[in-house]
Amino acid sequence: MMLRNFSSLCWLPLSKSAAPRSAAPRSATSTPARFLSAAVMPAPAPSTSAPHSPASVAPGQRTVGWRCVTWFGPLLLLLSQSAYGDLLSSLSFGSGGPLSLGTDDIVNAQTTAGNLTATSSFDIYSGTSATGVAVGTDGVNDLTLSFSILSGEDPYGGGVIDPLKGVTHDVRQVSSGIQGSIPVNASSANNSSTGDVHGYSVRVQFADHLVLEADDFQVLLNSSNTTGSRFESTAIVFEDESGVAFGAADYNGFWNGAPQGSNGGTNTTLVNSAPYTVTGNGVWLAAATTTVDVSDSELPTGGTSSVLDSSDPFAGEDGGLSSGTRVGGFTWTVRLEDVATTAVDDMITQSVSTFTARLEGVNVVIRSSAAVPEPAAGWLFVVTGVVVCGRRRWRARRQCGDA
Repeated sequence: MMLRNFSSLCWLPLSKSAAPRSAAPRSATSTPARFLSAAVMPAPAPSTSAPHSPASVAPGQRTVGWRCVTWFGPLLLLLSQSAYGDLLSSLSFGSGGPLSLGTDDIVNAQTTAGNLTATSSFDIYSGTSATGVAVGTDGVNDLTLSFSILSGEDPYGGGVIDPLKGVTHDVRQVSSGIQGSIPVNASSANNSSTGDVHGYSVRVQFADHLVLEADDFQVLLNSSNTTGSRFESTAIVFEDESGVAFGAADYNGFWNGAPQGSNGGTNTTLVNSAPYTVTGNGVWLAAATTTVDVSDSELPTGGTSSVLDSSDPFAGEDGGLSSGTRVGGFTWTVRLEDVATTAVDDMITQSVSTFTARLEGVNVVIRSSAAVPEPAAGWLFVVTGVVVCGRRRWRARRQCGDA
């Protein structure tokens, strides 16, 4: 089995019988074992048995038997080893990888037209034949990224002080991935009131000539549901190969009922047990409300750390898609809600903060476009061929002995 390592994108032909994935959360620098190794079939041990005596088989018969073993076995072995058609790709979205997005903001929340959305496409693979896909360029775009700044909203029906939070509310490429930032009360451009929600999204779309399946499609994230004085949450909505979302995640808000300071609300204690409404499958959430302590609702503080903050969801086991389902991409959406209450509606809240989150990349297995046998099956063919040839040789020896 070949293994080729690149600084930010590595690939290797992969057997479907590789070791099972690890769904456990990871640290910021670790990579799940599923995408670090694959089973390698051992070479057959050399024979230690003594050769048959030349006198026991007629010369013509002996030559036919060894020709069969000599040519048929290695031919099948060659076919079995070239049958790897799947490509394991660990694709980094960082600035040192194959996706060049520049050093400036990709999008930001300036009021100037044209800054709120952007789209970039990339050619990073070559070929989709049964022999696999290579890292390279073939003139065909394989990946499209679409960036958006979400205009501010209040899920409780109140007002929003700054729907667009200025140039520092942005999405940019950093060394470790694509990073979004949401400032709160850091300047006059990003003042915030109770219930104000701001956010951003990145849509990742693989071209439909790449065959990807839910079991082997993993999104690499960091800081998805961080503790602090505001409520940060993340939604991943997976899509099929045509770009149609399998499900949806609608934001309901941190508070269970309008909080004091938004739309005449009086709630200062009841927290929503379901900040999102999920419909359909293919949706993953990092939205634990315990990350914020609202014992003093006017001055919230950091609560309990969420295990979801550093999780890397699979489209299959974490997104709820059935095994073998084709996946074409996903949309990553991060929201930040100002949960601090105020005595009067739409007043500026007291504390200052900036939250960041990162989309670091993906781990995927790109299936070949043609069906190919498993490596284990190839070895079975070899063994079968050797057995068949050996039996023919044994019969030839019997015929020679009976003559």
